[in-house]
Amino acid sequence: MRQFHLAVEQRFREMQSVGDYAKLLGVTTNHLHDVVREQSGQAAGEIIRLRRLLDAKRLLSHSDLSVSEVGYHLGFQDPSYFSRFFRRSMEVTPAEFRQQIREKYHSKCG
Repeated sequence: MRQFHLAVEQRFREMQSVGDYAKLLGVTTNHLHDVVREQSGQAAGEIIRLRRLLDAKRLLSHSDLSVSEVGYHLGFQDPSYFSRFFRRSMEVTPAEFRQQIREKYHSKCG
């Protein structure tokens, strides 16, 4: 489990599939699924998605990269797929999220 988390931290931008991580760690995909689920209560794929989402939120909040550039930075080849990925998890588009964060920040500072 620790090796999986370290691998996700180091490679979440270029590796998105559980199978890729299983291969990297020298175990079967099913074994990795089972170990991660047993020890964390979460699916391995969900841990990968949550890590990518965390970085997306960080980049949208603290950088001037365009939404498309954020998606490319996270390994998404298609900006519309990044937007769907983000919206599915956050229930707002990346641009709406960025606007909400900036409005919230500016209202506290102003």
